[in-house]
Amino acid sequence: MAALLHRHARHLGAGTACGRLYAVEWYPGMVPSDVAGECVAGDVFELDAGAAERVLARLDEYEGEAFRRRVIEVAMAGETRVYAFAYLYAASVADLPRVAHGDWPRRG
Repeated sequence: MAALLHRHARHLGAGTACGRLYAVEWYPGMVPSDVAGECVAGDVFELDAGAAERVLARLDEYEGEAFRRRVIEVAMAGETRVYAFAYLYAASVADLPRVAHGDWPRRG
């Protein structure tokens, strides 16, 4: 999927969104949160308009039933806010370990 995004999207930069991050298995799952300070770090991409529908369909298929694509607010550098699609974890997180700092690559 990374190769697909690199062919059909432009990286806009890092951003954070309100949510909680969990270790599902070898991959993360984000759920929304209204608690101040609970943020998840990630990257924001802008899809090429001509490929957007096809790319989103491929991503939907890849993410499967456990994730739902939703529009969320993302804080970018310099206090800019954008709305972007994110794949939020739709299954129960009750027994999953939480990544409290919200940064998957840093989970160590």
